[in-house]
Amino acid sequence: MRGYLLTAFIISLWMESSCGIDIQLVPSHPLINKSVTLNVRGITGTVRAFRWYFGSNPDASNQILHYNPNSNPPQTPGDQYFHRAHGLANGSLHISDLVRTDQGNYMVMILARDIERVTVYLPIYESVTKPVIRCSTPRPKVNETVSLTCETANSESILWSKDSNSLHSRVDLSPDNRTAILRNIILSDTGEYQCEAKNAVSRSVSDIFTLIVNYNEPISDNCAASMAGIICGTIIGIVLIICTTFLLFKRYILPMREAQQEQPTERQDSYRIYYNVFATTMAQPAKEELPYMGLEYPTQDTYSELSHQ
Repeated sequence: MRGYLLTAFIISLWMESSCGIDIQLVPSHPLINKSVTLNVRGITGTVRAFRWYFGSNPDASNQILHYNPNSNPPQTPGDQYFHRAHGLANGSLHISDLVRTDQGNYMVMILARDIERVTVYLPIYESVTKPVIRCSTPRPKVNETVSLTCETANSESILWSKDSNSLHSRVDLSPDNRTAILRNIILSDTGEYQCEAKNAVSRSVSDIFTLIVNYNEPISDNCAASMAGIICGTIIGIVLIICTTFLLFKRYILPMREAQQEQPTERQDSYRIYYNVFATTMAQPAKEELPYMGLEYPTQDTYSELSHQ
């Protein structure tokens, strides 16, 4: 019986030592601008001291902090220390206000009953942005190839749907599922398309993108013929207007000018004489002799006679 108990005790010690310590992320999917705790579990005995490193190499240049519960203060900053990180008495590391550069490997070396160390990878997650669907062709036509691209950021996977159902097997997807390629499209490809982006911490669905497939009618020749007809008609109209104007000028304007040139010169001269006489008469009106002017001279003669006397 004692042999069985001794064997069980040895096995339990072996299992305990083989399991060792590990690190649990709390929360398991840390978000940017949030906090995370690198929680150390499985420590045997009392924690007497520990060191945290950024990276997988326990060099002094990689040390974030050294923690000794018996010191005052217990925490001593290292070369990689940053003010958002601080150690906990149980050997864990708490980081607040996470930024993208906090992502990476973290290693802890703990002195308890034994010296143990373990490394964990810290990922930093961001919420996905709202997806937007872009189409490669503004007005797709039958038998053309169309690409629909789901534009988003921070996504780990993308799912497509058409009219709230999965895509047809004819649709090809890019390796990252961001682009749906429709080759030799047909009228039944018309519909409402959506893409959903998601990662471990968030998900977002795009607005509906309505794809309309148009008939590939041979309208180009008709358009060319119509355009040629319009151009020819315009040219003919301009020519007709020019010809009509010339005929009207020749029929009415030219005879009138010739008739004016053939009028008698005497009539023109009399008109000019009449005009000059009228202008001279108006410019120099006849002066009337006033009555009192005849009275002034006799007065002067009388005065002269008196002077001589």
